[in-house]
Amino acid sequence: MKEYNIELLFAIIRLKGYINIRVSGYSMNPTLYEGDSITVQRADIYAPGDILVFRYRSTELLVHRLLFVKENNEKFPCFICKGDNAFRLEDIGTKDIVGKVIMINGSQIVPWPSDLIRLSYEMSKQVVRDGYDLIKIKKSPQYEQYIGRIKNIYKEREEIRM
Repeated sequence: MKEYNIELLFAIIRLKGYINIRVSGYSMNPTLYEGDSITVQRADIYAPGDILVFRYRSTELLVHRLLFVKENNEKFPCFICKGDNAFRLEDIGTKDIVGKVIMINGSQIVPWPSDLIRLSYEMSKQVVRDGYDLIKIKKSPQYEQYIGRIKNIYKEREEIRM
């Protein structure tokens, strides 16, 4: 993500309820592309499939999809997120979430079915099992199924971009 003053973003979203920011990077392709404008809204509840914007490594922002929520020992939720075009999982706390994406370039987001969210998580586990050999992973039937499903969801959006 482009570098932002994160504390200022938190203040603005508390005041206005939403913010508009630009995307940088490719970890959420084809859902989000470099330069896309996203509208981010604070929420009380986040659900699997939501695209979250959150503080990462104290000074950065990431925009990744929420795969599932787990409770930790102190009964505070831990949010497990992953980029649609990435393999690494991030676990984040509530205090680091700026909000969830509600619009992309002025259009409503396309929801993901629960089985595709599970498949995304399975891809992360497959990466670990295959020793982070991305060439091997990208040739696997599971990866082809995952990418094919994503491309089908965004086919119309891709046709509009061309």
